[in-house]
Amino acid sequence: RGLGDVYKRQVPNVSTCPICTGQPGALPKLNEEVLNYAIKAALALDCEINGESQFDRKNYFYPDSPKNYQITQYFKPYAENGKLHIVTNSRKESEVGIERIQIEEDTAKSIHTTSESLLNYNRASVPLIEIISKPEIKNAEEAYAYLNTLKDRLKYTKVSDVSMELGSLRCDANVSVRKKGDTVLGTRTETKNLNSFKAVVRAIEYETSRQIEVIENGGRVIQETRLWDEEQGVTRPMRSKEEAMDYRYFPEPDLPKVIISDERLEKVKKEMPEFADEKAKRFVGEYKLNEKEAATLAGEPELAEYYETMVKESGEPKLSANWMSAAGHGGEDAGLYEAVKAVGEELCPALGITIPVGKDSMSMKTTWEENGEKKSVTAPLSLVISSFARVEDVRKTVTP
Repeated sequence: RGLGDVYKRQVPNVSTCPICTGQPGALPKLNEEVLNYAIKAALALDCEINGESQFDRKNYFYPDSPKNYQITQYFKPYAENGKLHIVTNSRKESEVGIERIQIEEDTAKSIHTTSESLLNYNRASVPLIEIISKPEIKNAEEAYAYLNTLKDRLKYTKVSDVSMELGSLRCDANVSVRKKGDTVLGTRTETKNLNSFKAVVRAIEYETSRQIEVIENGGRVIQETRLWDEEQGVTRPMRSKEEAMDYRYFPEPDLPKVIISDERLEKVKKEMPEFADEKAKRFVGEYKLNEKEAATLAGEPELAEYYETMVKESGEPKLSANWMSAAGHGGEDAGLYEAVKAVGEELCPALGITIPVGKDSMSMKTTWEENGEKKSVTAPLSLVISSFARVEDVRKTVTP
């Protein structure tokens, strides 16, 4: 089905098959690579991997599920008991437990208008993992830190592009409150329709205040699913929240148990990357960067890789960091990183590496390989500074 870009396709219902639309006689099959990706994601979150797990049917009747059930893992998921270390914007550190991670299939996308609901089955039955955290996140600030840290770690594994905009990363926020001194959490609600991390923060803050107001006025919180209204900044009731018994879970008869051998697990472990927090610590020790520089450069896998290539070529870790930081944060070289990199990549599609030349960083050197021969070109930064890094101006002036 070409699953890699089903979340990006604009034309609805052009990427479907008998299995994803629940045609009679169609049987599911587990994609082996999905299992490898799932293991990698679980290891990134420090989870225990179960050697044996199983698939189950979650039965419900809703238009986005043409089979009237969803294949998931309820009784025995493949991964459990993980943890994620987070640091909030106010520099408070904490650890959030991961209850479980389960492999399941996606549903169709529902688009609700004022007069009708539309369904796009492009993503129906696409494999995904659901990560369920323990109820240890105390406020919206911690939720924001958790989501960003989770996204960063998964991005480094390359199991997903983790884009909320495209729908390859989604979040439902379960919120409950309790009085100070109480140990038992109150009744929870689940909020859906959250399309950005900022929306998650706003929804949690609103729902927390709403529940507190309900309790203080003598009412009780109803367990339900609610929808976030971005325009009004409020949550609205959607449906009563089902319990596990309502879904009538039972083992999936058309799929065998999932066996994760020690050999498979060890193979995936060897493929695990160096994560952003680990890379940032190494940048501080190896390249003598400060913590802020290191965190910025390690934040994106491509940026970190580009920086280390630059250091290898130039032998100037601090100068390279200064230039890249300025390029990304509005310094006098703002935009040069992208502009000169683009020039290098256009001149030589095989490889484009841009490095600062000289202590004053007033010229840039782009190197590439062509037919096995290494070539380079040097251009003064003034060419792009004067026009605020307009790539087309560099193209007119710089020739190999």
